[in-house]
Amino acid sequence: MSNQNMTQKGKLKIWRVFSFFFILFCVFSTDGMATILPYQGDQNQQGPYYKLTAVYPNVQARVHRVGLLHLCVSNWGFFGNGQGHPLYDLRESKGGCFNPNPDEEVLAPSAEYPAGSRIEYLFWGGLWIGAKVDDHPYVSVGCDGWRWIHEFWPDSGEAGTIKERSTRINAPCYSPEAFSEQDIIATYTDTSADIPLSPEQQDPFDNRKHFPLGLQITQQSYSWSYEYAEDFVLIDLFVKNIGVRKIKDMYMGLYVDADVGHKDENPYGEFGAQDDICGFKHVVTDPGEEWDCTDTVNLAWIADNDGHGLKGERIFTPVSPTGVTGVRVVRSPKALNYSFNWWISNSSGFPKDWGPWKQENQQRWAEE
Repeated sequence: MSNQNMTQKGKLKIWRVFSFFFILFCVFSTDGMATILPYQGDQNQQGPYYKLTAVYPNVQARVHRVGLLHLCVSNWGFFGNGQGHPLYDLRESKGGCFNPNPDEEVLAPSAEYPAGSRIEYLFWGGLWIGAKVDDHPYVSVGCDGWRWIHEFWPDSGEAGTIKERSTRINAPCYSPEAFSEQDIIATYTDTSADIPLSPEQQDPFDNRKHFPLGLQITQQSYSWSYEYAEDFVLIDLFVKNIGVRKIKDMYMGLYVDADVGHKDENPYGEFGAQDDICGFKHVVTDPGEEWDCTDTVNLAWIADNDGHGLKGERIFTPVSPTGVTGVRVVRSPKALNYSFNWWISNSSGFPKDWGPWKQENQQRWAEE
């Protein structure tokens, strides 16, 4: 797992855009409703700060399918399909511009590479945004690794629908406004204190409901089939303060739970997530004949530890996860400060549940 935090400070009242991409380096070279457990509480309950425009938001997922990297994106703040957890089963249902089975509901690939291989490089990833409101720090998350809390939601009905565009003239979603062969556009907000589709309704540590920052996110992602661009997806995030309070000292983060392996592997077993490795690459150097060329990349990456195949076979086969996936910021409104952390989750707690945390917090966990 990896978490990359990008800092951006200021009173957020205008549009700001952050762009990042999922890119895959080879060692060798829709509409979709989310099927989750419904909220059993009072569906019409009004939160103390804001209220959703409808009982249930129109949560959807679509898959970038035109390149070699098939990446699932949603309109509620996370990426990937969350396959393997009983609450999540994101599907591309009927329709979708590049869905190969437009008349059938099919399980969406999460981050499959190469296309059709059933080798996955992502369980899910989520957008995290933290900021101070009235000098108090609050955070909104697209997904959380332990508590299954979601705090970004689209609108209801047609207003919350994911849109697709394409530069391909013969595509059903062709549009002269498209930037790529497959644009996927989604809009969502954190403006509800009630989170009706989350299994948990309040923070168990702070013992309170979600405090909205008042943000609207417009997410636009792009993919291509050209040889020089088929291995990555670009994602633009337009962040806007639509609330009545000033926001300052804002931090943006991307939480990634990768779980590298073939779909026939146990995603939590010895040869699934448990043998993954990750890291952060600040610069890359390409040795030349006369001088070395160095480029700053600030790239968070993850891979299987040895790239071997199904059930630990010590030979390379078509099911061997021999790729390396990564995420980086490619543009921002101004220069950013970066932070990268990785951790290993274990429900038995400290010390097997490892992460970069303070000693007093380790002791707190041990005592609980």
